[in-house]
Amino acid sequence: MPRVSMFSLIIASVIHLILVHLFVKVFNWGFFGICIATSIMFVNRFIACVVQIEFTPSLKNVYGVKLFSQEST
Repeated sequence: MPRVSMFSLIIASVIHLILVHLFVKVFNWGFFGICIATSIMFVNRFIACVVQIEFTPSLKNVYGVKLFSQEST
C-alpha cells in the first residue's frame, strides 16, 4: 500500500515544481502562483492515486471505507 502514496507523491512533486517555476518565474504571479500550483498538485496527486489503484491488480480487492458507517462514528 505505501507504493501508491509514494508514486502519487513523486508525480505530484515533479508537476508541482514545474508549475511553481512556470507561475512564479515565467508569469511573475508570486504568492498567487504558488497557491494555484499547490491546488493543481493536490488534484494531480488524487488522480495519480486513482490511476495507480485502478491499474494495480493487488489493490482491486481492497475494500473501501465508507464515510458514514458504524466503524467511523
